[in-house]
Amino acid sequence: MPDGWTQRAENLALPPQVNGLYAVYDGLDSTWWNDARLNGDPRSIIMMQGMLPETLAVDPEVALGTASKVWQVWGDTKIRGWVRPVLPINSARIGKPERAMYQLSAYNDWKFDDAGFAIRGGDGGTRPPFLPGNARFLYVVAHCAADSHESNGDVPDFSSDGSWTIKHEGLLKAL
Repeated sequence: MPDGWTQRAENLALPPQVNGLYAVYDGLDSTWWNDARLNGDPRSIIMMQGMLPETLAVDPEVALGTASKVWQVWGDTKIRGWVRPVLPINSARIGKPERAMYQLSAYNDWKFDDAGFAIRGGDGGTRPPFLPGNARFLYVVAHCAADSHESNGDVPDFSSDGSWTIKHEGLLKAL
């Protein structure tokens, strides 16, 4: 590690919180959840526990509460772009595997053409193959299959009712 990086990392400010939930900016009050100018992109506050490796700077209980609030506020209809794959990764990481499987499999936005390629944003507005869409879908599947908050061995317990059987070969945990 280059000189000075450890000192900088140890002195970074903690992520901002409002009423026990993470916020997109420091200095906000709880009304930001209802402000369309501020709440249009929930990625930044749920990626802290999901895409990024675990760190002492992120409180797991605060992250869990924040993820639940994001799911309540945004739900299916407002999720677009990279938020769609971030949600199931976050859900797997915080120990909500059934929510992760729903977010991965039940969205109307995950649409595929007759050749099996992801259609951009579900709108059919791009010619297949839309490789970024395929890549993000496959990344989510791999991430959720190989890396979750709680797993028995290599494969997470995605459903307590046994409705999902997950198998993979050679996937390594992300970060």
